[in-house]
Amino acid sequence: MERKENLIKNLKDNTFCRFGKSDYGVGVFAIKDISKGTELFVLCNNKEEEDLIDLSEEDLKELDDSVTKYVKDIFVKNEDGYSLPERGMNSLSLGFFLNHSPTPNLTHKINFVNGRCGLLVPVAVRDIKRGEELTEDYYTLGRLSDVEKQFPFLK
Repeated sequence: MERKENLIKNLKDNTFCRFGKSDYGVGVFAIKDISKGTELFVLCNNKEEEDLIDLSEEDLKELDDSVTKYVKDIFVKNEDGYSLPERGMNSLSLGFFLNHSPTPNLTHKINFVNGRCGLLVPVAVRDIKRGEELTEDYYTLGRLSDVEKQFPFLK
């Protein structure tokens, strides 16, 4: 039961956005207000194996309507309910669908793992309203991904 409770807590506390139709094709949109400084997709790059957890309709009632709709849009209901990965919606790599903007609402924080440059974690640079498309500056992102090359002592 603890794993299911953790999944529900994750869905409540860490599900901020979803795929949507953008002027550029597919984009990522806030499904609730996001405060400046919020780190997004923190759990999506965890490489550990994870089991599926079944959530019933009753379990989904604990969530915001926008998160419940997102779960139902992405996962097919089976006889056990909706089978979600333990990390919830953060298992989906929405970050790959962030569109470019010269005035983005996200920047990136570099996580260091075992003394090496690790994952780039998107961070809100300002408050973002529900329904707003999340964007990043591809040029800044390119420079950040070269950090390890620029600073070989991080290896």
